[in-house]
Amino acid sequence: MSPDAAGSTDLTVEGGGSVYLLRPVSAAGSVWIAMHIPFDAQWLGGAVVVEHRDVEAIVRGAIADGLRVR
Repeated sequence: MSPDAAGSTDLTVEGGGSVYLLRPVSAAGSVWIAMHIPFDAQWLGGAVVVEHRDVEAIVRGAIADGLRVR
């Protein structure tokens, strides 16, 4: 994990098109992923692989739970 300089982000969303990468960049982000993402989800380079049709709902859920997403 590499937290951002200001420490103000819990999750980052990268990519586009067919898949996105949801990367935890804080302890809170890591815990949220562990609690809300299936244990058998595919990981790539420290990020969860999320299909385009699911990313919006996941990000909205994280924000609703008080996480900061960039």
